[in-house]
Amino acid sequence: IKYKGVKQEQQQQKKKEREKMAGYFNHLSPANGNHSPRSEASSTTTHDYKEEPLEYLSNLYEDVELMKQDQEELLKLAKSKSNHNELVSIKIMNRKKLPFDTEMYLMQELTILQYLTHPNIIQLMNCVIYPSSYGVVYEYFSGEDLAQKIANRKSYNELQARNWIQGIFDAVKYCHERNIVHR
Repeated sequence: IKYKGVKQEQQQQKKKEREKMAGYFNHLSPANGNHSPRSEASSTTTHDYKEEPLEYLSNLYEDVELMKQDQEELLKLAKSKSNHNELVSIKIMNRKKLPFDTEMYLMQELTILQYLTHPNIIQLMNCVIYPSSYGVVYEYFSGEDLAQKIANRKSYNELQARNWIQGIFDAVKYCHERNIVHR
């Protein structure tokens, strides 16, 4: 019985922390008023986690290609309706499928990315939060990331390696100058 009480207490603490973190993101929610999206009545309704963010984001972005879709997330390539057809990646995540610690790390990452503008760091373009999902819009990056590039090559010359490392150092230095530590 004592174990059950501890578990319930831990669940209540997690719920309070989630609500507190959701409060930090009220300015990112398209919902009217200054209430937490977690407390909206729609959190008790059953619907597809993708509906709300897609409805809102479809006013800002035009779909180009569906890249991935499953029960946990949806990933799309889209273009901005207001910014000269700029390509973006839209990622919609099901909050009900996210472990608590993953959700906390995501909120921390979104908070940090709001303030970063650097050529070697993917830009956060937009973010909306609903009771059932997150809708996150990132700058579109075509091609391989650095880890894929390194894994797919058999050899590198010194110039290539120097350029890659310089890009990493520039991005890390930029973060450190803003008191952000990358782990």
